Amino acid sequence: MEIDQLETFLAVISYGGFHRAAGALHVSQPAVSARIRSLEDSLGATLFERVRSRLLLSPAGKGAPAPCRTTSSHRRCGAASGP
Repeated sequence: MEIDQLETFLAVISYGGFHRAAGALHVSQPAVSARIRSLEDSLGATLFERVRSRLLLSPAGKGAPAPCRTTSSHRRCGAASGP
C-alpha cells in the first residue's frame, strides 16, 4: 500500500468520482484508475461499485480503517502499514 494510493482513494471519496479526483490531484483519470486498481489488488478487495452511472463505496471500501478515511491522518495510516 502506497501513500499515493491512499491519497487517491480519499480524493475519489471526497470528490465523488475518478475524473474530479484526477483534477484535484493534478493527474490523469487513467492514473487515478491505475492507483485504485493497484490498491484493490494489494488489499484483495473491490473498493468501489458502479451503479447506474454512480460511484459507490463497496462494503470493503466502507470498512476502510477510520484513520485512513480522514485526510488529516491518512499519512500516519500509510506510514504504519509499511511498503
